[in-house]
Amino acid sequence: MNLHWVAVQGRIRETLAATGERRTLLTFEERSVSREGIYIEHGNQYAEKVNRFDSFEEPHDPSDENQLVLVSGSRFVIDFFNSVERE
Repeated sequence: MNLHWVAVQGRIRETLAATGERRTLLTFEERSVSREGIYIEHGNQYAEKVNRFDSFEEPHDPSDENQLVLVSGSRFVIDFFNSVERE
């Protein structure tokens, strides 16, 4: 989901030298990729509710458009598990 941000995509493009003529060698898909008979999407959308986004197409936090929504599972890891792991 963090690849949603254009600035993050740009940084990755620069790092991989996928700019200019080479820009088309790297694409960032919000929801899914379907080509050449292959369909790929982020599997967590079929996982339990704590790991699902309500909308891949609109991932912004309604209370702060500059932030992405954090699903419950991610909040647990950030707020609790990371501190336990550090200990």
